[in-house]
Amino acid sequence: MNAIAANQFESRMLQVAERTAEACGVTVEAMMSEARNRETSQARHIAAYLIYRRLGKSSSQIGRFFGRDHTSILHGIRKTEHALRTQPDVAKVVQGINADFALEDFEVLREAGRADRERLIWRLEKLADGIERTLQQLREELCDETP
Repeated sequence: MNAIAANQFESRMLQVAERTAEACGVTVEAMMSEARNRETSQARHIAAYLIYRRLGKSSSQIGRFFGRDHTSILHGIRKTEHALRTQPDVAKVVQGINADFALEDFEVLREAGRADRERLIWRLEKLADGIERTLQQLREELCDETP
């Protein structure tokens, strides 16, 4: 991989980290630090999950970006996947960040070549499936709460 491509990958990971930090109320600097408090760790885990799922980066690449071992990244991804099923607030944060990126993807889609359009369409379909699952979960929870 050449230096320009490497910088683009890192730039995209930084964008995800920045959006996640903002959504979680922490700083990117805290996410990149040794901090282990709940808020910072959860934000780092969510960012790692999004980078892994949205950008297709390996746990090793993500680990290098955050200054962590790849096994720590895998642990964070698994924790986030579990949290998505059990904690509506985490699901809401992830869906919000995904929605922001989906709008950007849509703009890129208009100018992309065929192969890129097909890849972006696939990603948008996956996002739509995730949104539908989250909506269904929220509807079920709402029904369970109704007296």
